Amino acid sequence: MARGVSTAAGPSNVRHGTAGFIGRIPTSAGTKPLQRFGYPSRKAAQAAAQHVGEMLALAKTDADRRRIGDMLKATRNGAPLPSIEDAQRRLGLGLDPAQEGVTVGQWLDTWLAAKRRNKRESTCRGYEMHIRTWLKPQLAHLPLERLNAGHIEELFATISRYNAELARQRAAGVAPMDVKIDGDVRGQSRECGPTTQLRVYATLWAALNAAVRQRKISWNPCSGVALETPETAERRRWTPAEAAQFITATAGDEMGLMFRVGVLRGCRRAELCGFRWADAELDKPYRDPVTGEQRSGAVLVVRRPIIQIGGKLRESRAKTRAGSGKCSSTTTRRPSCADTARPSSGSG
Repeated sequence: MARGVSTAAGPSNVRHGTAGFIGRIPTSAGTKPLQRFGYPSRKAAQAAAQHVGEMLALAKTDADRRRIGDMLKATRNGAPLPSIEDAQRRLGLGLDPAQEGVTVGQWLDTWLAAKRRNKRESTCRGYEMHIRTWLKPQLAHLPLERLNAGHIEELFATISRYNAELARQRAAGVAPMDVKIDGDVRGQSRECGPTTQLRVYATLWAALNAAVRQRKISWNPCSGVALETPETAERRRWTPAEAAQFITATAGDEMGLMFRVGVLRGCRRAELCGFRWADAELDKPYRDPVTGEQRSGAVLVVRRPIIQIGGKLRESRAKTRAGSGKCSSTTTRRPSCADTARPSSGSG
């Protein structure tokens, strides 16, 4: 008999034409008998008894041995014995070996709920879309602890099949609104390009990294998957002369100042829309770091960027700490912030 199982009648008794074993194992209620019959042969019964012994041998403490014993005792006669690999993995993570792990879908819901407490609404909206349209339909049913790189590879193979079927239907003259792909849960099927695939991958990577930190799994299976990085054409930048031409052409426009600040300071669109006169200092003295001369200039601070989510404008917070920093514009560059008429105090 395998180590860890004491037997009174041996590992291969025959009852009613089937083989089995009778032993005693440690449990939380003390040492209890374990009887298993219904095996087709003595060899199969001996293998099952050895399986029980190997499971008990996994435990490094008496408490773990009792938990494993409880799990074995709870297994119905005729049902498969618990997996040694699962018990070993759970013990390695400091978990109860009998504890049923969560599914991928349940973990994604838990992770997203936590992210909603500390991430921007627009960021969480992207996470939710990736989870709803790709990750849950393909992976939700899988136990989290058994998710592997092969499952993730199959996810992106499915996306490639959807893209190929979409291209086939469009080539056949099917109108975009009428394209239907079996298994696609989106309201309207459209191509999931390389960049979007990388974002879906990044969402799954982040969720599984959180699972590793919380000791739900021992490693991130995304580490075994590599996606092709899309080649993007380098964007052409304006020359100084072209930027000056644009600023001059828009100087008289009601949004000319916003265009100027955007071109000269590289602000994000949400930050440009979120500038407020109440956060501006139009004549702030400073010392030129190059010449050492004393100068004055305008300083704008963006505290509440304006973003669009679901077709509605929302106030947000700066995307980075640097994003909520100061944006300066010297008065030697005309027209400057100080040269622009300030609106009435009721304008905000």
